[in-house]
Amino acid sequence: MTLRTKGFLVGGLAFCAMFSAGAAVGSVRGEQAAQVVSYDGAEAEYILRDYGGYVSVFEPGLDSMPLQVTAIEVSALRQTDRDMLRGGVSVGSREQLLLLLEDLGS
Repeated sequence: MTLRTKGFLVGGLAFCAMFSAGAAVGSVRGEQAAQVVSYDGAEAEYILRDYGGYVSVFEPGLDSMPLQVTAIEVSALRQTDRDMLRGGVSVGSREQLLLLLEDLGS
């Protein structure tokens, strides 16, 4: 094996080790990248998030106080829905918002 091949091999292994270590540390801390997910692909007019254990409606960029707190308990939702709400679900229109809330509430 040439010196150049050994260098590539060691460099590749070092990269893999750093990537694996970063992923392991993140999972031990319980950190997940919480990103806003688009419900309808449109520009966000509303964002749904968990607020005090309930599905709540926010204006984009104004995360401190919801426009509305619904009666839908986050703990009663499927794990997938809870995970999406952690990062936020953007909705492009009032009609889509009402459809999504109806789906989550049923």
